[in-house]
This record gives sequence, C-alpha cells and structure tokens, in this order.
Amino acid sequence: MAMMDDYKSKNPYDVKKRGTFIVKVDDCSNATWRGNVVWADENITKHFRSTLELIKLIDESLESRSIGDNEEVGSA
Repeated sequence: MAMMDDYKSKNPYDVKKRGTFIVKVDDCSNATWRGNVVWADENITKHFRSTLELIKLIDESLESRSIGDNEEVGSA
C-alpha cells in the first residue's frame, strides 16, 4: 500500500492545471493546422503556424499560471 502512495505523489498528471482555450483553425494543409488560439481566462490571443506550436502555446500558458507568473506569454 505504501508503494502505491509513493507512486501517486510522483505522478506528474496529479497536478491540476486547467484553462479554457478557443481554437480557430484557419488552414489545414501539409498535415498541420494554422490559426488562432484564445486563452479565454486571460483574454490573450495568439497565432500558431503548426499543431506543435499550438500545443506549446497552451502548455506555456498553463505553466505560467502554475508558477504564478502574471506576465503575458508573448502576446500578439
């Protein structure tokens, strides 16, 4: 049982980071997306040129919230 408790405390997915994002895909070509994402909680809009960039923008936004950073992450 103690082993299960250790696993739970080290699980990176236990961290509760949430946000509301609105994604508008303008173009879907060359196997990727291009468009805009709005972080609704902070009213910040960003343009993305690939699906990977979209994921990174969302991740950076949630990371900045989790460390208490109120600075806008590269606002456009």
